[in-house]
Formats: sequence, structure tokens, C-alpha cells
Amino acid sequence: MTEGHDFTGEYWEHHYREPDHDSHPATTNPHLLEVAARLEPGTALDAGCGEGGDAILLTQLGWKVTAVDISVTAVEKAKGTAAAQELGSTPDFRCLDLTVGELEPDYYDLVTAHHVHTADDRAFVRALGLSVKPGGLLLVVGHEPLEEHEVELHSPGSHITADEVASYLNRDAWDIDVAEARISSGTSPDGDRWQDKDSVLLARKKAAG
Repeated sequence: MTEGHDFTGEYWEHHYREPDHDSHPATTNPHLLEVAARLEPGTALDAGCGEGGDAILLTQLGWKVTAVDISVTAVEKAKGTAAAQELGSTPDFRCLDLTVGELEPDYYDLVTAHHVHTADDRAFVRALGLSVKPGGLLLVVGHEPLEEHEVELHSPGSHITADEVASYLNRDAWDIDVAEARISSGTSPDGDRWQDKDSVLLARKKAAG
């Protein structure tokens, strides 16, 4: 997921400052919606929150949300988007590089990351795992590697399988519920139809003892 681009904070800051960048703040992760809709709301971490679409969705569903991104510009845009929604509560937006920084350990009922590309994916996924409370869920959605005949639509180095993501976790501490490729589709705010071939990992942290 990291070969081809150096997905540093500088890279993402430049990305979110571009007026025509390809982020769609109103587009919700359909895999997240499927998971969250069947859970009782609790504490959630949206890692790599971008402009806040998933964090806002979770808040609207009644979750207490912490939303983190490496880009200051992304976080500021997310705060503005959330403010415009007039939510009953507001996500706790933070600017943080999770490959080197830490959040509350064993704290979140649900931790989610959607198409997040970092300079150190192993460190990123392990940081997410540490943040999940025993019995909680980790959802990581990435771009599934392409077949030879498929056209590259995303940044070089931004693909990973669910099994690769799972390999970054301590498997003795996790039950893997889902690890597979799935097709997702939708419509962007400007009316364009999109389709992604996603790698989806859903894992539950085992209870202590």
C-alpha cells in the first residue's frame, strides 16, 4: 500500500489543499454503514477521517466519535463540515500521525479506517488494534490489488489485501470475522457514479483472559 508514493503528512496536506482533489466528503463508507447499523452505539475512532464523512455518519447514528487525520487541512475541513450539519454532538477531531502517535489504548468499541494510505501501514494498523477495547471491532477497508486486465484508478502503491492487513495484527488476540474482496459503488456529490474493488477486514478483539 505504500510503494509508489511516500504517503507522508506533507503528501496529504498537499492533497487536501488542492482545489480539485478527489475526496468526496459526503460519500460514506458503505462497509462501515453495514457494520455500524447493526451495533449499539458506543465509542468509535475514525482513523484517517479526511473531510469527516464517516465521522459525521457515526455521530448521527449516536456514536461518540474521535476522528483523526494526519492533515491539518483535512481536519479543519472536517470540522467545518460537521458544524454545517448542526449535529447534536460533535466528533472530537484531532490532527495526529498514528504511525508515530498514540490514542487511548483498549478504549474504542469500533475503530474504522477507509482507504487510508500511510508511510508505515504495519505501524498504522497496529496502532488501530491497540485502540480497540476487548470485545470491540476493527474495520479496515483498502483498495484490493488489481487483476492484470483491470485499469488502475488509484495512486500507485495504494493497494493491499485483507489478509495482508490481518497479518499486521497479533492473531492470538483477534478473531477474524471478514477478510475478503468486495465491490462497493455509489454516487459522488457531483453526481458521478463510482465503483471500488475493496479489501475488507473486520476483526473482533478477544476479551482479556
